[in-house]
Amino acid sequence: PGEAANKLFVESTLQMAEAVSKDDKGNIDGAVADYGKVLVKVRKIVSDYPESDIAVKLVSGEALFTGKSLKEIEERVKELKSKAEEQRRAEEQRRVEEQRRVEEQRRVEEQRRGEEMRRAEERRNAKPGTVFWNFETFFRVNSSPVIGDDGTVYVGSDDNKFYALDGKSGTKKWEFKTGGFVFSSPAIGSDGTVYVGSMDHKLYAINGKSGVKLWEFETGSYVTSDPAIGSDGTVYFGSQDNKLYALSGKSGVKLWEFEMGSHVLSPAIGSDDTVYVGSGDSKLYALNGKSGVKLWEFESGGFAVGLSPAIGSDGTVYIGSGDKLYAINGKSGVKLWEFETGGLVLSTPAIGSDGTVYAVSVD
Repeated sequence: PGEAANKLFVESTLQMAEAVSKDDKGNIDGAVADYGKVLVKVRKIVSDYPESDIAVKLVSGEALFTGKSLKEIEERVKELKSKAEEQRRAEEQRRVEEQRRVEEQRRVEEQRRGEEMRRAEERRNAKPGTVFWNFETFFRVNSSPVIGDDGTVYVGSDDNKFYALDGKSGTKKWEFKTGGFVFSSPAIGSDGTVYVGSMDHKLYAINGKSGVKLWEFETGSYVTSDPAIGSDGTVYFGSQDNKLYALSGKSGVKLWEFEMGSHVLSPAIGSDDTVYVGSGDSKLYALNGKSGVKLWEFESGGFAVGLSPAIGSDGTVYIGSGDKLYAINGKSGVKLWEFETGGLVLSTPAIGSDGTVYAVSVD
């Protein structure tokens, strides 16, 4: 009997080592199973070989298994089973919450799709001139809106804020607060970065998705110029400190600046990256986009040059100044022709696909 009991005890000890190892590693199910096997063998020793020394020690409560008695093993199994049950309930609760979350997302998505279908149907059936939505800021809106690739509408306001709106619903996605009127119209980079000026003297680069500011660059006066973006991502804009700036679109680091005789208006960029920009000093300037070196200047008849030049497919530059519309050779700066209107030409001309130039005048 003693030999048989010893054999069972050795098997129990080995099984106990495995149980403790799994217990230490947090493998509750494995530990409970191994502890159970230990208890089966131990109880067999006590019931089948009650006269053996091992059975006597086990019944007396002596700790024979790495400092654990039979009772302590039984209590540990109860603890682990209780813990396993708690984990099972927690996992079940997690699954229920996950299912609830998925169902809520599905409901919201179905609601969104339904709303989009409703708006699409409204648009199909709408009469010309129907207003689909409007968005109210807290002050005037002088900035022209610009539309991103995903349909987001970006626009500034004289309430010192720059807004991103859902183009389909007019819902505000985010707003960005500056320190002055946002008179400037934005420009959007190929990576979705939005560049916009403010009358707090700064140009801002903003993440188009989140509205988070990426960087800012401070000039010496108001920034009412609309920025323009070169083929290499360089951002060009003017300030009322009489300077045109070229900045790295990624970092906001100044690459160069060019000073004029008065405030600087909005630039336009030719196919060869030449930068054309007008100034309150009655001149149109052509600058090398890489270096900022002046290529030529054209002086109008003593009036400030209009907002921004328009560039034809052949490189001709069209600009308004005073009561005249000018056509200028983009390479040489030589005037090709001029047209006199009955009032000031303040806006940027538009060029049709057939080369016709459209301009408006306050007459």
